[in-house]
Amino acid sequence: MLKSYYESIGSCNDMNDLQYRVDENGDYLIEDCLKSMFANYYNTKQSVTGFGALFTNKQNLNDKFVAYWDVTSARFAGNPYVVGYDPINEPFPANNVIDLTLREPGVMDKKHLAPTYAKIFDKYIANDEKALMWFEPVTNPDVDGWLNGGTIYPVGFQTPPGGEIGSANHVLNDHTYCCQLGGDPSPCADGEPDPALADKCLVWHKKRIGTRNSDAERLGVPYHITEFGACLTEGPCTQEITQVCDVADEYLVGWAYWQFKYYADLTTSAGTGSEGFYNADGSL
Repeated sequence: MLKSYYESIGSCNDMNDLQYRVDENGDYLIEDCLKSMFANYYNTKQSVTGFGALFTNKQNLNDKFVAYWDVTSARFAGNPYVVGYDPINEPFPANNVIDLTLREPGVMDKKHLAPTYAKIFDKYIANDEKALMWFEPVTNPDVDGWLNGGTIYPVGFQTPPGGEIGSANHVLNDHTYCCQLGGDPSPCADGEPDPALADKCLVWHKKRIGTRNSDAERLGVPYHITEFGACLTEGPCTQEITQVCDVADEYLVGWAYWQFKYYADLTTSAGTGSEGFYNADGSL
Protein backbone atom coordinates (compact mmCIF):
# COMPACT_ATOMS: atom_id res chain seq x y z
CA MET A 1 0.00 0.00 0.00
CA LEU A 2 2.75 2.47 0.98
CA LYS A 3 4.75 1.63 -2.15
CA SER A 4 1.69 2.17 -4.35
CA TYR A 5 1.02 5.54 -2.71
CA TYR A 6 4.54 6.83 -3.33
CA GLU A 7 4.50 5.56 -6.90
CA SER A 8 1.17 7.29 -7.52
CA ILE A 9 2.56 10.71 -6.49
CA GLY A 10 5.79 10.23 -8.46
CA SER A 11 8.04 9.83 -5.41
CA CYS A 12 9.08 6.24 -5.94
CA ASN A 13 10.43 6.09 -9.47
CA ASP A 14 12.73 3.46 -10.90
CA MET A 15 15.82 4.62 -12.80
CA ASN A 16 15.46 1.64 -15.11
CA ASP A 17 12.08 2.93 -16.31
CA LEU A 18 13.82 5.98 -17.79
CA GLN A 19 15.45 3.78 -20.43
CA TYR A 20 18.75 5.60 -20.19
CA ARG A 21 21.75 4.11 -21.95
CA VAL A 22 24.46 2.51 -19.85
CA ASP A 23 28.21 2.03 -20.25
CA GLU A 24 30.20 -1.19 -19.96
CA ASN A 25 29.94 -1.03 -16.16
CA GLY A 26 26.17 -0.68 -16.21
CA ASP A 27 26.31 3.00 -15.18
CA TYR A 28 23.92 5.46 -16.82
CA LEU A 29 25.51 7.76 -19.39
CA ILE A 30 25.94 11.30 -18.08
CA GLU A 31 24.52 12.88 -21.23
CA ASP A 32 21.25 11.00 -20.64
CA CYS A 33 21.17 11.88 -16.93
CA LEU A 34 21.58 15.57 -17.77
CA LYS A 35 18.19 15.53 -19.48
CA SER A 36 16.73 16.12 -16.04
CA MET A 37 17.91 18.22 -13.07
CA PHE A 38 19.99 16.19 -10.61
CA ALA A 39 17.55 16.68 -7.72
CA ASN A 40 14.83 14.80 -9.61
CA TYR A 41 16.78 11.58 -9.08
CA TYR A 42 16.83 11.75 -5.27
CA ASN A 43 13.49 9.99 -4.86
CA THR A 44 14.25 7.10 -7.19
CA LYS A 45 14.26 3.61 -5.70
CA GLN A 46 17.99 3.31 -6.38
CA SER A 47 18.86 6.58 -4.65
CA VAL A 48 16.70 6.05 -1.56
CA THR A 49 17.97 2.47 -1.21
CA GLY A 50 21.56 3.66 -1.54
CA PHE A 51 21.21 6.37 1.11
CA GLY A 52 19.50 3.86 3.40
CA ALA A 53 22.38 1.42 2.96
CA LEU A 54 24.94 4.14 3.67
CA PHE A 55 23.50 4.99 7.06
CA THR A 56 22.43 1.49 8.17
CA ASN A 57 25.73 -0.11 7.09
CA LYS A 58 24.27 -2.56 4.61
CA GLN A 59 27.11 -4.28 2.76
CA ASN A 60 29.43 -2.47 5.19
CA LEU A 61 28.82 0.78 3.30
CA ASN A 62 28.95 2.96 6.41
CA ASP A 63 32.22 1.32 7.49
CA LYS A 64 33.69 1.96 4.05
CA PHE A 65 32.53 5.59 4.15
CA VAL A 66 34.28 6.12 7.49
CA ALA A 67 37.39 4.37 6.14
CA TYR A 68 37.41 6.71 3.14
CA TRP A 69 37.55 9.71 5.47
CA ASP A 70 40.28 8.06 7.51
CA VAL A 71 42.49 7.74 4.43
CA THR A 72 41.59 11.21 3.12
CA SER A 73 42.16 13.06 6.39
CA ALA A 74 45.46 11.21 6.89
CA ARG A 75 46.60 12.30 3.43
CA PHE A 76 45.84 15.98 4.10
CA ALA A 77 46.79 16.10 7.80
CA GLY A 78 48.63 19.31 8.61
CA ASN A 79 48.02 20.81 5.16
CA PRO A 80 47.71 24.59 5.74
CA TYR A 81 45.44 24.98 2.70
CA VAL A 82 42.72 22.65 4.04
CA VAL A 83 40.32 24.68 6.18
CA GLY A 84 38.23 21.67 7.16
CA TYR A 85 36.37 18.54 6.08
CA ASP A 86 32.66 18.33 5.22
CA PRO A 87 31.68 14.63 5.57
CA ILE A 88 28.75 14.73 3.14
CA ASN A 89 27.06 17.46 1.12
CA GLU A 90 23.35 18.03 1.80
CA PRO A 91 22.73 14.54 3.24
CA PHE A 92 19.51 12.82 2.18
CA PRO A 93 17.36 11.39 5.03
CA ALA A 94 18.45 7.77 4.50
CA ASN A 95 15.59 5.46 3.47
CA ASN A 96 12.65 7.56 4.59
CA VAL A 97 10.21 5.25 2.84
CA ILE A 98 10.99 2.32 5.13
CA ASP A 99 11.58 4.48 8.22
CA LEU A 100 8.90 7.17 8.27
CA THR A 101 10.30 8.74 11.45
CA LEU A 102 13.04 10.20 9.25
CA ARG A 103 10.41 12.54 7.83
CA GLU A 104 10.24 14.31 11.20
CA PRO A 105 12.54 17.34 11.66
CA GLY A 106 15.65 16.58 13.67
CA VAL A 107 15.30 12.78 13.64
CA MET A 108 17.79 12.11 10.83
CA ASP A 109 20.36 14.36 12.52
CA LYS A 110 20.06 12.40 15.79
CA LYS A 111 19.49 8.92 14.44
CA HIS A 112 22.00 8.64 11.62
CA LEU A 113 24.09 11.75 11.02
CA ALA A 114 25.34 12.27 14.59
CA PRO A 115 26.70 8.71 15.04
CA THR A 116 28.17 8.56 11.52
CA TYR A 117 29.78 11.98 11.87
CA ALA A 118 31.15 11.03 15.30
CA LYS A 119 32.96 8.00 13.86
CA ILE A 120 34.38 10.15 11.07
CA PHE A 121 35.41 12.88 13.51
CA ASP A 122 37.39 10.34 15.53
CA LYS A 123 39.40 9.57 12.37
CA TYR A 124 40.01 13.26 11.68
CA ILE A 125 41.35 13.90 15.16
CA ALA A 126 43.44 10.73 15.23
CA ASN A 127 45.19 11.93 12.08
CA ASP A 128 45.41 15.63 13.01
CA GLU A 129 44.40 17.02 16.41
CA LYS A 130 43.74 20.41 14.79
CA ALA A 131 41.41 19.05 12.10
CA LEU A 132 38.04 20.78 11.72
CA MET A 133 34.75 19.05 10.90
CA TRP A 134 32.32 21.28 8.99
CA PHE A 135 29.14 19.27 9.60
CA GLU A 136 25.80 19.71 7.84
CA PRO A 137 22.30 18.85 9.05
CA VAL A 138 19.88 17.04 6.77
CA THR A 139 18.18 19.47 4.39
CA ASN A 140 14.68 18.02 4.25
CA PRO A 141 12.73 17.76 6.58
CA ASP A 142 14.77 20.17 8.77
CA VAL A 143 13.98 22.70 6.05
CA ASP A 144 10.45 22.93 4.65
CA GLY A 145 10.16 25.43 1.82
CA TRP A 146 6.38 25.03 1.51
CA LEU A 147 5.01 25.24 5.05
CA ASN A 148 3.83 28.65 6.26
CA GLY A 149 5.91 30.55 3.72
CA GLY A 150 8.94 28.43 4.53
CA THR A 151 9.79 26.85 7.89
CA ILE A 152 13.26 26.16 9.29
CA TYR A 153 13.44 23.72 12.19
CA PRO A 154 16.31 23.54 14.69
CA VAL A 155 18.93 20.89 13.93
CA GLY A 156 18.68 17.61 15.83
CA PHE A 157 22.29 17.54 17.01
CA GLN A 158 22.57 17.62 20.80
CA THR A 159 26.33 18.19 20.74
CA PRO A 160 28.86 18.71 17.94
CA PRO A 161 29.27 15.16 16.53
CA GLY A 162 32.01 13.32 18.42
CA GLY A 163 32.72 16.39 20.55
CA GLU A 164 31.40 18.49 23.39
CA ILE A 165 29.49 21.77 23.51
CA GLY A 166 31.94 24.53 22.61
CA SER A 167 34.25 22.24 20.60
CA ALA A 168 37.13 24.04 18.91
CA ASN A 169 37.14 21.40 16.14
CA HIS A 170 33.63 21.83 14.75
CA VAL A 171 31.82 24.29 12.46
CA LEU A 172 28.09 24.14 11.73
CA ASN A 173 27.78 24.31 7.95
CA ASP A 174 24.59 25.10 6.04
CA HIS A 175 23.34 26.45 2.70
CA THR A 176 20.67 28.98 1.80
CA TYR A 177 18.93 29.47 -1.55
CA CYS A 178 15.72 31.36 -2.16
CA CYS A 179 14.92 28.75 -4.82
CA GLN A 180 14.36 26.23 -1.99
CA LEU A 181 11.28 28.25 -1.05
CA GLY A 182 8.01 27.02 -2.51
CA GLY A 183 4.64 28.68 -2.75
CA ASP A 184 2.51 30.25 -5.43
CA PRO A 185 3.87 32.22 -7.06
CA SER A 186 7.20 30.46 -6.81
CA PRO A 187 10.12 32.85 -6.25
CA CYS A 188 12.14 30.82 -8.75
CA ALA A 189 9.67 29.90 -11.47
CA ASP A 190 12.33 30.65 -14.10
CA GLY A 191 15.17 28.98 -12.18
CA GLU A 192 16.43 32.15 -10.48
CA PRO A 193 15.12 34.42 -7.69
CA ASP A 194 12.45 36.77 -9.05
CA PRO A 195 13.29 40.41 -8.18
CA ALA A 196 9.55 41.06 -7.92
CA LEU A 197 9.48 38.65 -4.95
CA ALA A 198 12.59 40.03 -3.26
CA ASP A 199 10.77 40.59 0.05
CA LYS A 200 9.75 36.94 0.16
CA CYS A 201 13.34 35.82 -0.47
CA LEU A 202 14.68 38.14 2.22
CA VAL A 203 12.28 36.75 4.82
CA TRP A 204 13.42 33.24 3.87
CA HIS A 205 17.12 34.01 4.26
CA LYS A 206 16.48 35.67 7.63
CA LYS A 207 14.63 32.56 8.83
CA ARG A 208 17.30 30.20 7.53
CA ILE A 209 20.35 32.08 8.77
CA GLY A 210 18.73 33.19 12.01
CA THR A 211 17.65 29.67 12.99
CA ARG A 212 20.99 28.11 12.12
CA ASN A 213 22.80 30.85 14.00
CA SER A 214 20.77 29.93 17.09
CA ASP A 215 21.68 26.27 16.52
CA ALA A 216 25.36 27.15 16.40
CA GLU A 217 25.10 29.24 19.58
CA ARG A 218 23.41 26.33 21.37
CA LEU A 219 26.20 23.98 20.26
CA GLY A 220 28.89 26.54 21.05
CA VAL A 221 30.49 26.42 17.60
CA PRO A 222 30.94 28.81 14.65
CA TYR A 223 28.38 28.87 11.86
CA HIS A 224 29.34 29.23 8.20
CA ILE A 225 27.22 29.40 5.04
CA THR A 226 29.10 27.25 2.55
CA GLU A 227 26.69 27.56 -0.39
CA PHE A 228 24.47 30.29 -1.76
CA GLY A 229 23.94 32.04 -5.07
CA ALA A 230 24.36 29.62 -7.98
CA CYS A 231 22.59 32.19 -10.13
CA LEU A 232 23.17 33.56 -13.60
CA THR A 233 21.67 36.90 -14.58
CA GLU A 234 22.56 40.26 -13.09
CA GLY A 235 19.25 41.29 -11.48
CA PRO A 236 18.29 38.03 -9.72
CA CYS A 237 21.89 37.19 -8.86
CA THR A 238 22.64 40.64 -7.42
CA GLN A 239 19.52 40.34 -5.29
CA GLU A 240 20.42 36.86 -4.00
CA ILE A 241 24.05 37.67 -3.22
CA THR A 242 23.25 40.99 -1.53
CA GLN A 243 20.46 39.57 0.61
CA VAL A 244 22.47 36.60 1.88
CA CYS A 245 25.58 38.67 2.61
CA ASP A 246 23.61 41.40 4.37
CA VAL A 247 21.80 38.90 6.61
CA ALA A 248 25.07 37.07 7.27
CA ASP A 249 26.59 40.38 8.37
CA GLU A 250 23.70 40.92 10.80
CA TYR A 251 24.64 37.68 12.57
CA LEU A 252 28.42 37.94 11.99
CA VAL A 253 28.26 34.71 10.01
CA GLY A 254 30.94 33.67 7.53
CA TRP A 255 30.05 32.65 3.98
CA ALA A 256 31.44 31.14 0.79
CA TYR A 257 29.80 31.52 -2.62
CA TRP A 258 28.41 28.41 -4.36
CA GLN A 259 31.49 28.00 -6.51
CA PHE A 260 34.36 30.44 -6.84
CA LYS A 261 35.69 29.02 -10.08
CA TYR A 262 34.45 26.70 -12.80
CA TYR A 263 35.16 23.04 -11.98
CA ALA A 264 32.76 21.33 -14.43
CA ASP A 265 30.32 20.53 -11.62
CA LEU A 266 27.01 19.49 -13.12
CA THR A 267 24.90 19.64 -9.98
CA THR A 268 23.60 23.18 -10.01
CA SER A 269 19.95 23.90 -10.62
CA ALA A 270 20.80 27.20 -12.30
CA GLY A 271 22.64 25.37 -15.07
CA THR A 272 25.93 25.86 -16.85
CA GLY A 273 27.25 29.37 -16.37
CA SER A 274 26.48 29.67 -12.66
CA GLU A 275 29.51 27.71 -11.53
CA GLY A 276 31.72 30.58 -10.48
CA PHE A 277 32.91 34.17 -10.60
CA TYR A 278 35.45 33.28 -13.27
CA ASN A 279 35.15 31.95 -16.81
CA ALA A 280 36.99 28.84 -17.93
CA ASP A 281 39.69 31.04 -19.52
CA GLY A 282 40.36 32.80 -16.19
CA SER A 283 38.57 36.04 -17.01
CA LEU A 284 36.18 37.53 -14.45
